[in-house]
Amino acid sequence: MRKIKTLIAASVILLMASAFTFLRPEKWIVKSNYSIKITNGLHAEFKTFKAGIVFDEEHPEKSVLTATIDAASIETGKPLMNEHAKEKDGLDAAKYPYITFASTNVSKTMEGYIATGNLTLKDVTREVKIPFYFSSTKNSNRFPFPDKETFAGKFAIKPKEFNVTRQGVPDEIVIELLIPVIH
Repeated sequence: MRKIKTLIAASVILLMASAFTFLRPEKWIVKSNYSIKITNGLHAEFKTFKAGIVFDEEHPEKSVLTATIDAASIETGKPLMNEHAKEKDGLDAAKYPYITFASTNVSKTMEGYIATGNLTLKDVTREVKIPFYFSSTKNSNRFPFPDKETFAGKFAIKPKEFNVTRQGVPDEIVIELLIPVIH
């Protein structure tokens, strides 16, 4: 009788543990063919990027997204422009080597998802909203995603709000993200 009770208790614990496993958001790892681009006025791309992505398509409110960009990894295609972008009135990459984002909320929208969070650039932190799509094996009919699991988004910031005052920088820049991931 004692063995039966122990077996039943163990079965219940195993069942409860497995139920919670299915409710847990998935951790995603960024693949090397990601793209973080500035696409209006300035055409540039950041070459060094790391992210922590814990995302649940069905329960986005349980998701946590973090990202770190190496400011010195900016690439414009022109060496002199790269150096200007890293200077004090630009990204000031020597003093502030990283641009970071940490989500405070992720929610589902009619078009996809939106990540609200804190963007820090040159030691200035501002809340931003990043609308994004997630193409997955459950929903792989979006184009032009090259991989089955890909985060793609686009948002704008005003550089002057982050103390980027370099002459020639547009009042607003658009940042496009294409981030393929794996488990």
